[in-house]
Amino acid sequence: MFRWILYTLIGLIFGVLDWYYLNWLTYDLGRALMVNPILWRVVENILNYGIWLVPITPVVVIESRKAASLKGPAYAGMLTCGAAVLSYYGYYGLLLSLGKLSNWAYLNIFGP
Repeated sequence: MFRWILYTLIGLIFGVLDWYYLNWLTYDLGRALMVNPILWRVVENILNYGIWLVPITPVVVIESRKAASLKGPAYAGMLTCGAAVLSYYGYYGLLLSLGKLSNWAYLNIFGP
């Protein structure tokens, strides 16, 4: 039971960290590597989707060593990615409601 709570927490934390990673990837790294725009799009897509292997790979490897069937690692991976997606969009909604997104400031709920 502790493993499943840990997998959920890993997903929740990763979802929030992914928000900042994508901002860094787009604005900071994107400006530094904008020498060749076509090459940058390829690198950006690899880094954007490849980051999802960071939390799921150790979770699936650990669960495959502990589980009795093949369903355990699959469920652990789905739980981790599902929690990450929920926390990513939950954090996005929180920032949106507080008016912390400059391009969406007119939609803030709790503020002037």
